[in-house]
Amino acid sequence: SAESITPRQVARMQRSWRSLFQSRDSAVQNGGVALGAALNLLIISIQSDLVPTTASQRGDYKPLVFLLTSGNPTDEWRSSVARLHSLRGSQKTTVIALGCGDNVDGNMLREVTTEVYLMKNVTPDGIRQLFQFISGSVVSASQAAGGAGGGQVDMPPPTPIPGVIKYDV
Repeated sequence: SAESITPRQVARMQRSWRSLFQSRDSAVQNGGVALGAALNLLIISIQSDLVPTTASQRGDYKPLVFLLTSGNPTDEWRSSVARLHSLRGSQKTTVIALGCGDNVDGNMLREVTTEVYLMKNVTPDGIRQLFQFISGSVVSASQAAGGAGGGQVDMPPPTPIPGVIKYDV
């Protein structure tokens, strides 16, 4: 069974979210997609907020990140992707990317992660099903991380959400 989130972890997440939302202006450029700035915020949060496992305490699981975008980056992003890929140990991050709409380059998302999905026609029902998929993925990842797999997370098979396709090149 998945472990409970402690009050300390909730407080840490709240501080991280407040910091993220206070910094969001650096990640939004006139309606553009500032992927590099957003990934930099993610890396800072991982490096400062993730609690490592020690002899006296069990730390946080490896991060599972869902990247949703509706366009292509409007800033320099490749160096941030390289920094994200260079994280090791408990900071090594699993990223699932979803490109929404017609203005997303699947090849660009493949540079961020191998887990890329595209939803060309975005509908309220599709978004609802997407978040059900995300919730199920988080539960699966939590159970895998708590089991004998050493934190190894196997991604679910290609999604059964109508209109969402796995992007393979």
